Amino acid sequence: MVIFNKELKPLENLLKECKNGALFCIKGKTELPMPTIEVKDVGVLSYPVPQQQIQSIAEHSTGEPDVKGTNRIVQQIWHIPSKDITITGRHFHSFYEGVIHSITESMGLTGEIVAAKLYKLVVYGKHSSFLPQRDSEKADNMFGTLMLSLPCSHRGGTLAITHSGKKMYVSLENDTVSSIKWTAFFADCRHEFIHVTEGNRVCLVYNLFRSGVKQPNVKVNSTIPIIQSLNHIFGVKPPMQPIPDLKVEVEGDDDNKITKRAKTSTSTTVTTKVEMEKQAGNDAQRLDKIVYALEHVYSMSNLTLESLKGNDAILARWLLSISEEAKIKLGLAFIHNETYLAISRHSSKEEHCYTNLTLEDVKDLETGEIITSKSSIKENELMPEDCLDFNNPFKEKSKSATCKKDGRVERFYRQCALMIWSTAVNGKFTMVSSVDAALIIFNKELNERGGIDANPKLSIDMFREMFSSLDRAKMTPDHVTKMLVILSRIKDDRYMSDYLSCMLVCIGLAFRSNIHLDPFLELVLHRPSMTPESVTEMIKQSASEHVALDFSLSLLDWLLLEHNPPIPAHLTTLIPTMVIMIAGKLDSLARCDQLIVTINKHAVFERQRQQLLDNIIQIAHKILLATQSKEINQIIISCSKVGNGGESDGSTPSLGTE
Repeated sequence: MVIFNKELKPLENLLKECKNGALFCIKGKTELPMPTIEVKDVGVLSYPVPQQQIQSIAEHSTGEPDVKGTNRIVQQIWHIPSKDITITGRHFHSFYEGVIHSITESMGLTGEIVAAKLYKLVVYGKHSSFLPQRDSEKADNMFGTLMLSLPCSHRGGTLAITHSGKKMYVSLENDTVSSIKWTAFFADCRHEFIHVTEGNRVCLVYNLFRSGVKQPNVKVNSTIPIIQSLNHIFGVKPPMQPIPDLKVEVEGDDDNKITKRAKTSTSTTVTTKVEMEKQAGNDAQRLDKIVYALEHVYSMSNLTLESLKGNDAILARWLLSISEEAKIKLGLAFIHNETYLAISRHSSKEEHCYTNLTLEDVKDLETGEIITSKSSIKENELMPEDCLDFNNPFKEKSKSATCKKDGRVERFYRQCALMIWSTAVNGKFTMVSSVDAALIIFNKELNERGGIDANPKLSIDMFREMFSSLDRAKMTPDHVTKMLVILSRIKDDRYMSDYLSCMLVCIGLAFRSNIHLDPFLELVLHRPSMTPESVTEMIKQSASEHVALDFSLSLLDWLLLEHNPPIPAHLTTLIPTMVIMIAGKLDSLARCDQLIVTINKHAVFERQRQQLLDNIIQIAHKILLATQSKEINQIIISCSKVGNGGESDGSTPSLGTE
């Protein structure tokens, strides 16, 4: 049982006002001159559709009737695929356009292009029905189903559509000769047909598609209440007005007094330790994120800003439209639920239910890039209240997630959430653990500010901020390449040494000599802002433990080459220091031999040669002992297995007695 955080209730009420308006199901009845519908091998349908044509449809339908129930009732449901159906009629086209307009306006799709593609003709005979199910997404951008009930006398067969705890009943009984009853609903809504008790229902079934839009198409009224509520939840303080820099003396216990700057007001307040402790407590209680469970469920291939449905789309676009002002970022993710029982060791009758909620494949709402593969959900972060109490979609992740047999794994429906977090506290890269996503955000922010040279101090600060969020991310040589390309475009290079230092410390292990040595040296040696001191510091950092050994050795080899003109003297004197640093991270005897050859070959090491060689020999000895110890341990383990009755594969010694 998830306990709701009552502190989120005010925000929930405010967001409810934003998203109300989109319907999950609409219905109608239209009188019109009936279209000409020709079915292959059946002919042109008459209205009401006569029994003779029903029988002909049954004879030429695809699939076999289902047998269900203890009474072995035959489910008389017959299908004709769209390729065997032709529909013509000027009035029907006008009717179609009107229905599409109603769907667009009523289901939260304003601003999008909506189209219906004929899927099949279905006849439901007496006793036919089906249990609750969802329609599968049969292609990208499919979002719903449209059903047209043609004139054919029948009774029963009410369509019950359920969504987000609400249920809507739609009667498609059609005894007319010149009317079409219709209904449209989102594909992920659970729906069922209650038994047809008399006659036959004849329906045209369409799949609904949308173009999708990224740009918000919402009317934003006052944003102040929501922004204030978000700031309260995230512990963001409102901006303070500047005040004169005047100090005042405050009487009282020195241990409980802190120097206070005076305000322009004649009254002065005192900040005590008690007040500071209270503020620290508030900071500890602030949320890192809000997880807003969406009303609809989505598939892995269709969870994007463009594919959000109904009130989900309205809410996401509304929050996106105020994200800059509110200093928030938005993401989409799947909710994964692990529920398990723990039985008390004192009594087998005592059971405790535990729920573990996590977010999977969190993606940036705007770019669609995965920003982190997994993020835990704390109970106090989840909203709206009771969002997980109905329809328990977790247990049906693969069963009823898709209808019949045309769904693939990537189209299984899953419960999803809109993740909201503040950028005012930890910056733009909060929650981002994907390097690619971080680079996209970094480049986007730079472009919005006029480029990396528009504000050099802000750019380097954002660069550091990006790396602080990626402390556990896996860096690759490709990421190093992309960052070096960014640095190569800098014209105002006053912070170049800071950029390079940040890269060496944070992603130095991903540097590769065959790819990165030349562009790295170009930035270090040929930039005006790189003083002799900063160049020396970069070369030293390149030999540190933070940088890949292969890169450090290649840089050393480059420094030892004959250059024209020669390299500066301060770099030559640095070479022995580099060797000492590189020796500290040698990891194999082959690398030790390589460095020994280098030291013996070059005259620059003449004064310190023996000292450097002795150091490397000691390191090689330690590597050798560690290797031998590992091999001996492996032999002992293998012998132990044989001695305990295990089998030897002939590759390791075995013990035995004659």
